[in-house]
Amino acid sequence: GWTFGRMQGLEEAQLVADAVSYAVTHGIVMVKREKDADAESGETDVMAGLTLTHAPFTLRPSKFDRNAFENALSTAPMFSELIHAMSQDSAFINDALADTAASDEFTRRLLAVHNAATLSDSHAGL
Repeated sequence: GWTFGRMQGLEEAQLVADAVSYAVTHGIVMVKREKDADAESGETDVMAGLTLTHAPFTLRPSKFDRNAFENALSTAPMFSELIHAMSQDSAFINDALADTAASDEFTRRLLAVHNAATLSDSHAGL
């Protein structure tokens, strides 16, 4: 059978590249500010020095503290309820995304679709 520990350098590098590609194309990303990117230049653009990168992940089994795991397991349903409640609150969504929509066309258009769908649902009595 195949084991990760026996992979050769090129195979492991390809696996890492595939995993990073998967993460980026599936939205498993985060914004990272480059260290002191705008502090010295006096840059006022809020987007200056920001880069998009994949979120951290591991390809190898790793230890996970049992108490942390049980805490995550017990709080997951509450977190899911919170996310669901926020997703149903159009005013919250519009308020939370207003600044982003002002500077990002994709978010602005996505918010417009959301608002049209919400308006359509309210007219349909949903």
